[in-house]
Amino acid sequence: MAENMRVFKTLVIGLGSTGTEILESLADRIDWEVGGLSRAPWVEFLAVETDVAKPNRFNGTDDFKTLGVPATAWRDMLNRPELYDASIALNTWADLETLGQLPAQSIDSGAGHIRMVGGSLCFIRPTTMRSRMPFRNEWHGCGT
Repeated sequence: MAENMRVFKTLVIGLGSTGTEILESLADRIDWEVGGLSRAPWVEFLAVETDVAKPNRFNGTDDFKTLGVPATAWRDMLNRPELYDASIALNTWADLETLGQLPAQSIDSGAGHIRMVGGSLCFIRPTTMRSRMPFRNEWHGCGT
């Protein structure tokens, strides 16, 4: 390995189960390349997952954050979307039939690989999202 290696501080974010699996693969590659993540402190990970029960390398660490919407709130959103028009303009961007295909009928056990469901967390729970992000003071993503 070069003695004077130039590196760039990098935050790699994985969204959902697939994103988390990609982070795991990248972490495995870093383990193989440099002998462990502790030897590459310039790389940080953030796995944002909706399935709290799915095991992964990042469980129990600060690199793993879970987001969800309880079944009662999800059902309310599907059955009474007009309640969400003032806050997130739900009827202008969401296809309720697609959102209704979520197998578990809550986002606590995963978004069911339905991008609209996973993406809806940005709008439905922006305060929760910002509070769970380690860089919350610089979070410029979703909602206010």
